[in-house]
Amino acid sequence: MNISIGADLIVGFPGESEADFLETLEGIEKYGITKIHVFPFSDHHKGETVPASFYPDQVGQAVKKEREARLLEV
Repeated sequence: MNISIGADLIVGFPGESEADFLETLEGIEKYGITKIHVFPFSDHHKGETVPASFYPDQVGQAVKKEREARLLEV
């Protein structure tokens, strides 16, 4: 029997450190997640308020893109 495990992942949520990100990356490999949908955290400045957009330690757009690419490589 073949099993595929999938996950939806947000990168760059406010406060996400490099160590947090590496833990996610390691989890993908450790648990054999084979299908992932990765998207960067977005604060939706289109009339919609997202409380996390006011959290401290916002992650920069370049870091989000880089982390997204690293996850998709795995």
